[in-house]
Amino acid sequence: MKIYIIKITDQHVVDQVVAGNEFVHDGIYNFEGQLRVGDPIIIYFGGDKAQISWDQGVRGVGKVTTAPFDKGYDPAKPKNFKIKVQPLNVLDSSIPPKAARTHSRFAPDIYEIPYIGANHFPTQAISSYEKPAGIKALAALYNEYGNFDFGELSDDDALFTSALRHKKLSDFSGVASALQAKPFLILTGLSGSGKTLQALSFAKWICPNKADLFYEKLKRALVSEIIVENYDVHSCSPQTVELVNKRGNSGKIIPLPVGAIEEWYLALKNGVIDADKDPKNTRHTVGESSSYQKYIHGFYTELKKLGDAVLELPDSGERKTGPLQYEIISVGADWTSNENLLGYPDALKPKSYRKPDNGALDLILRAQADPENPYFLILDEMNLSHVERYFADFLSAMESGEAISLHDDTGADWNGVPAKLTIPKNLFVIGTVNVDETTYMFSPKVLDRANVIEFRVSEDEMESFLANPAKPDLDAIAGQGAAYGKAFVAAAKQKDVSLDDTTRAAVSKVLMAFFPPLKAAGAEFGYRTAHEICRFVYFHKELTSKDWKLETAMDTAIMQKLLPKLHGSKKKLGPVLTVLIWHCLKEEARPEKMDTPVKDEDLIAANALYPGSLEKLARMRKRLAEHGFASFAEA
Repeated sequence: MKIYIIKITDQHVVDQVVAGNEFVHDGIYNFEGQLRVGDPIIIYFGGDKAQISWDQGVRGVGKVTTAPFDKGYDPAKPKNFKIKVQPLNVLDSSIPPKAARTHSRFAPDIYEIPYIGANHFPTQAISSYEKPAGIKALAALYNEYGNFDFGELSDDDALFTSALRHKKLSDFSGVASALQAKPFLILTGLSGSGKTLQALSFAKWICPNKADLFYEKLKRALVSEIIVENYDVHSCSPQTVELVNKRGNSGKIIPLPVGAIEEWYLALKNGVIDADKDPKNTRHTVGESSSYQKYIHGFYTELKKLGDAVLELPDSGERKTGPLQYEIISVGADWTSNENLLGYPDALKPKSYRKPDNGALDLILRAQADPENPYFLILDEMNLSHVERYFADFLSAMESGEAISLHDDTGADWNGVPAKLTIPKNLFVIGTVNVDETTYMFSPKVLDRANVIEFRVSEDEMESFLANPAKPDLDAIAGQGAAYGKAFVAAAKQKDVSLDDTTRAAVSKVLMAFFPPLKAAGAEFGYRTAHEICRFVYFHKELTSKDWKLETAMDTAIMQKLLPKLHGSKKKLGPVLTVLIWHCLKEEARPEKMDTPVKDEDLIAANALYPGSLEKLARMRKRLAEHGFASFAEA
């Protein structure tokens, strides 16, 4: 499948595009036998800046509605024909031609798309592009500027579906806000509902992928002697390095895709080519399976020098396999102490320390050494063992900031492990929880120190999944949010956040309304919970779109911080649920008295002030009626 790019310079057609009306595009003489109804079109506004009233750049996407027609309409140009195009998604303003160059997360392939990643457009009225990576990069660009339904462009092509996997920080606002408010998050709910997947998705999204890690190496290589002696670095991005040869007189900029540099580096590192041989002779070996043919054959000298420079860098101690900034660890039923997370002194070897094989301690030590970037410890099926047995001192250290004693302080580390370990502020712990006969319930102490997000699967969600039952490709989003990593950590480290007076008063009103009924159930909250809810609301507002509503944030906060400790018998919990349900309803849907039970048929989303909390409380009330006992946690 091809994606086409058209350039519009006519005022009338510009007006039609902006209005979303079907228009005729003429002056075309190529692709006559290939253009099909339904083919996707990128709409670009061009023209002489001095003579036009619109902004140059990409303005929207559309599709071909009428195949080539009216060939020869211009006797002077008998090959020319027309097509009709229906705009599907039109931006309020154009994306300028150089936007893709300055954006850090777009694939190098997008630079091949005329006038989107470069400063030229072919003389013909239409051009085409078909590389999947470029289409994905274009979709990523569009998602930065607006939300578009690329599915309308093609009913059966997977390229646009996969392109929509590009994620933004707002897509993770719930998890991100919860972790910034509190670096310990519990994901509970239905088994197989995507808890571990969500934790892993966010970690992969915000942590650099392998290409980003190579880029970090490359940046160090660019200031090495071998490069500085021969080249000036004109620009550097995760996609492209631009060099100017100091020994030449032309001053010409040499553009080199980072992917091409990495290919040459790997060929040298793995012995595919001989470092001592002339790159003019070895370029064919490197280029045999490369997607950067023209660069490898055109700039082999520069690529060889950059590959050598990266290869000569001293080993920074990075791991050769696996992710650097997150670990997913399966908790075992036999975890009875913190040794499974933190290891233990070797009793048979003085001054020797045994790290756990699962990598947990290594991750914590890496987080300590890299305090500006986020690290994620994902504990899968966290309650297969009693959490307090293996996690109590870890949780206490996270809360207090005090160090955990690992071994005798002899003035030196034991096998790279310090005598005392302080849990770094850039370490975020996410635990997944299932509830069945093989697991253990959390104590109020643990729940009080975490945010709790419940996962459910609705009928609509299941129906949508069954329409295309495919496992998500997490590699497709890996590293997309790496640019947010440092800011995410910096925000989480803020001790005090300030809500505006109106929001603070509204949050206080909600919390004071919920306090009495929760106290009646023995599940009231303290200063820590109140403070963390205020933090959550602050970050939720920061990370959510302009359509943010306090009711949405408070609904989430109630679910995460106030309801998880609820459990008890019908006698104890029944009256409490009645009052809590009353508070979760809109004012017009509430009975006159708080202690008047609401009918089941009235517990619907249309009547809800806090829909998520109301639905949860309704389920708890139903279980209470059926079994005489209910708790927040459910299978």
